[in-house]
Amino acid sequence: MKYIISLFAGALLGVATVLVHNLWPPYGLIFVIIATFIGIRLIGKTFGGRAVRIIGALSWIAVVIRAGTIGNGDEILILGDNIGTYFIFLGSIAAILATLSKE
Repeated sequence: MKYIISLFAGALLGVATVLVHNLWPPYGLIFVIIATFIGIRLIGKTFGGRAVRIIGALSWIAVVIRAGTIGNGDEILILGDNIGTYFIFLGSIAAILATLSKE
């Protein structure tokens, strides 16, 4: 059950960060990077273990990748500008560092 909840928590964190990252540049980006790191860490602290952090980080990355690709109606949530590129790159690094960090 904790794996399913960590999957949904990572996806919810991904949706929230995608929607906020372009708000008030560059403060929204800084907030989102910190929130990603803290969110993945909290998933691990709540459910205990690195496996749940990995699942949360992978679901976060899956949501961000899907938001960065063009959909059926030519909609895209993460633009290819500097903010969007930094969000994908630094957010992925923050998720990986949160996964690899010690409890």
